This record gives sequence, structure tokens and C-alpha cells, in this order.
Amino acid sequence: MRRESLRNLRRKPLAPAAGRGAIQRAIRRAFIASGSEALPSSSIYDRAYVRRRLGRYKALPAGIYSRALRTLRTMCDPVGRSNSVSGAPILWRLRNSGGVQTSPVLPGEDKK
Repeated sequence: MRRESLRNLRRKPLAPAAGRGAIQRAIRRAFIASGSEALPSSSIYDRAYVRRRLGRYKALPAGIYSRALRTLRTMCDPVGRSNSVSGAPILWRLRNSGGVQTSPVLPGEDKK
């Protein structure tokens, strides 16, 4: 069998590129750059699609919102709604990854 002759393929991790997508990196960088534990979805979109937001059109196409929202649902927990603006964007908190706590528990919440 060809796979037996190629020893490096047997040692390959199951998902070597997991968590290294452009949107996933942008979401993590948005939380690191802000320094806060919860971010509204609009600021995450701004950080993930900065080149599109700096262009002529400020609104993003619907497909881009759905792609970022799908990634947010896999990486983050919805905490609540923001009271600052009329649209009330969802507040997101980064989930724990690999046993390392990446975001502190919000005040008023119990650890699970």
C-alpha cells in the first residue's frame, strides 16, 4: 500500500489547518486587540472585513455576514444584546479552547 511507504502521512494530524482560517484569525485578533471580554458583532465584522469597510460601500453583502456569523457561532458564545445602539447587535464572548481560559467570566455569571 502506498500509505505505508509514506511514513509522514501516518503521523499527520486529523485536521492540521483547524482554527487557522482568515475569519477565525480575525475574530481572535479582534478580541485580543480590544482587550474586552465581550464584543458586539458589528466590531467583529469591522475587524474581519476591514478592507471592504474602508471601500466605497460600508454595508457588506449578505453572504459575508452569514459566513462570519457561522464562524462566530462555532468559536464564541452569545452573551446578550448591546444597549448602545438601536440595532442591538449581539455581544459575543470567546469560548475556552483546549482547557486554557481565553476570556474571563462576566460579572454576575457563575462558572460552569
